[in-house]
Amino acid sequence: MDMAIKEAEIDVTCVDYINAHGTSTPYNDKIETTAIKRLLRSTPIR
Repeated sequence: MDMAIKEAEIDVTCVDYINAHGTSTPYNDKIETTAIKRLLRSTPIR
């Protein structure tokens, strides 16, 4: 996700929707949620 944002030459604050993979498996959901939180950790809530 970070690479896509950099390639698009936008700021992470421009992201207003993420379509998660959502396999509903505990392991994958935890990893996916962690990745999204890391990406957005410094983004103010709008």
